[in-house]
Amino acid sequence: MTDDITIMMNEVNNDGRKIHLYFNPSFGQYVAYGISGYVASKIGNIVEYLYDEDIQMPMVKIDDRQLNLLGIADNPVIKEKREYVRLTTFRPFSQAEYIKWATQLRDQYKGIVI
Repeated sequence: MTDDITIMMNEVNNDGRKIHLYFNPSFGQYVAYGISGYVASKIGNIVEYLYDEDIQMPMVKIDDRQLNLLGIADNPVIKEKREYVRLTTFRPFSQAEYIKWATQLRDQYKGIVI
């Protein structure tokens, strides 16, 4: 799994036009953090949300159905379960809406260890 510093830097520098996916062997699926998770949730109808206390960011699990909705399920890189994949999107992004979403998830999952 990619280290926490790399994940944090990718999200701090994310302008909402990228979705950073990380394969998590513990879950057996991809996850996205912070802005990437927010943008993915708007496209892929995400149903499983968490909050990572270590890096202080929301996290979403992305299963095969959501990979289909993101339009990347058949991508060879995804099928290989590569540790890290970066996607580009041109969907509008609202920093204010992201902050509201992230705060809600933080409050909802506070104290739940992943």
